[in-house]
Amino acid sequence: MTDAVFAARTRTGSTPSALSELPCVWRLRAADLRRWAAADGAACAWERAADELEKVLRAEDDQLLSVVQAAVMTGRHRDTIGAAIRGGRLTNYGEKHRPRVRQGDLMRVFSPSRVAGDEKPPYDPVADARSILGTRRGGK
Repeated sequence: MTDAVFAARTRTGSTPSALSELPCVWRLRAADLRRWAAADGAACAWERAADELEKVLRAEDDQLLSVVQAAVMTGRHRDTIGAAIRGGRLTNYGEKHRPRVRQGDLMRVFSPSRVAGDEKPPYDPVADARSILGTRRGGK
C-alpha cells in the first residue's frame, strides 16, 4: 500500500469527504479488488478513473484567474485579493499591473470554509412582515 493510499484510508476511512480525495479512495478500491477478488479488469477501471479525475482536478487548479474573477469566486473584495498578492500569500502569475492567480492557490489561501457560497438565504415573507409590524408597534 502506497503512502498516499494509506494516508487516504487513515484520513477518510473509506468515504471521501472531498472531491480531491476521490482518486486515493478509488485506488484503494482497486487495490482491494485485486487483493480480494482477483478482478484485475475492474481494478484497472478504477485506477483509470482516478487518473482521469486527477488530471481534471489538476487542470482546474492550474487555471489562472484575474483579480476580479478571484474576488467573485471567493466572495471577497478585489482589494483583499490584491493584498494577498502583495503580501506574498498568493503568487502573481501575470504581469505587474495585470496579476493572475492560480485557482488552486486561491482555494488554499481562502479555504472553502471561508469562501462565500453561491446560495443566498431564501426570502422569508413572514419574518419580513413580523419585522415591519414590530417596528410599527414600538418593537414588540
